Amino acid sequence: MYNTKLWGNILNKSEFNNTQIYKIIRNNYIIDITQDNNSRFIRIFDNNNQLLLEFIEKFINNIYFIRTIKDYEYHFKNDKLVTQVSDKKNIKFIDKIKQDTVINNNIITLDLEKISNNINNEEVLTVISAYIFDGDNKLSLELQSDK
Repeated sequence: MYNTKLWGNILNKSEFNNTQIYKIIRNNYIIDITQDNNSRFIRIFDNNNQLLLEFIEKFINNIYFIRTIKDYEYHFKNDKLVTQVSDKKNIKFIDKIKQDTVINNNIITLDLEKISNNINNEEVLTVISAYIFDGDNKLSLELQSDK
């Protein structure tokens, strides 16, 4: 698993504190790989030593890894692409609301019955009745149109 030799011909290899550093050539590209037991950092250069691409591969287990290129994640299983997660952003989600310890049953409900009319080629909703309940009392209002 994670066989670095598959990237191309190894020009140079060094090791320091459980980290391997490879310089590899493939076609007209130079590939620098820094790898430890958990991840691999890859930089690809053209023959003028201009950086073309860099990305990280995080090893999940022996058959599964995640490649991160900019804001995109590519999930691989057995060296085959399984899924892609696009545009990964740091989004701050809404904080949870602290739940009341006492349940308050003081509620009001309102129900509006409407009809749809077409006026000047626009749909207009007109209220024809309203029903209100405040927990104790019911009130219904029947509205009539001026036809």
